[in-house]
Amino acid sequence: MGAGGPAEARAAGQAAPRVDVGAAPDAPAGQGEQTARLYALLHAGNQGDLAFYRDVCRGAATALELGCGAGRILAPLAADGVEVTGLDNDPARLAFARRALQGPRGGAGATLVVGDMRDFALGRRFDRVLIPFNGLFALGSVEAMGACLRAARRHLAGDGILAFDVYRVDEQDYLDEEPWESDFEPVTTLMWRGQAVSVDERNAGDGTPGHVHVSYRVNLPEGPVVQHVVHRFAPWSVIEDLVRAAGFGGVEARGGFDGAPLDETSSQVVVLATVEDPDGDRARRAAGRLAAGAACQPARGLGVRRRLLGDAAEGASDGGLVAAKAGAARAG
Repeated sequence: MGAGGPAEARAAGQAAPRVDVGAAPDAPAGQGEQTARLYALLHAGNQGDLAFYRDVCRGAATALELGCGAGRILAPLAADGVEVTGLDNDPARLAFARRALQGPRGGAGATLVVGDMRDFALGRRFDRVLIPFNGLFALGSVEAMGACLRAARRHLAGDGILAFDVYRVDEQDYLDEEPWESDFEPVTTLMWRGQAVSVDERNAGDGTPGHVHVSYRVNLPEGPVVQHVVHRFAPWSVIEDLVRAAGFGGVEARGGFDGAPLDETSSQVVVLATVEDPDGDRARRAAGRLAAGAACQPARGLGVRRRLLGDAAEGASDGGLVAAKAGAARAG
């Protein structure tokens, strides 16, 4: 058992958390550990998101986080007394989540599952289902987003709440275009083993509707390391139809984690959804709109990325890059 595990918790007079990691191994060595650690540093969330999700889960007994990564949100929820389950496709990231849950912040029982957030079956329902930090935009297509939301609906208790956030995208920013690519540009600085290192970002569009390929170059002392992710952006009108078509009747969209109204000045769309829809009419109408071709058109390139991330980047937590979370979407 690694440092900070149940034995150490008992020695410190703390309740030892139950951590069932299934197929997730101990923290990986070498290149796998470096990749997972850099991923966690590069995807450190948006200002206010952790407080928001803790508030959403206040009073809940159980919570499922899809795309939980290294446990940034999962561990504080467990410390709050929530029995948490985290699903991610990457065993290396789950190994870091395991260590976080076994450390001082661990609290209630926790289960970590290696899986694909587009299609999973855990055999139980939860009071809360969470998809933080643009997890839906990491799924590659509108169809995959819909599949994820349907799976979330199947795992939500009848009186439960689905909560997620995505960047807000203007409808007019989705137009046909040719493939494009930017140069690497400096975006942030990370602390790596006690030393500040710079991070550069490059964006490219491949002509596929809504797809933006992003490369992060982390300039480590021993040489640069590049990580690649693919984002699939969509405007709120498309996301809302997907949510309703998945069977959620009560849908509330906000313009930030502070509860601000959603309007054209919002950087984010923060969503709370419930299954209330007694007659099913809203879900059927949403499914009809999607079937009629309501899916968005391609993004207009780097301008969209800059507008989406510019304001939010100023409020990023130290050592973290404000960028859409990716990688948790696909099976390993």
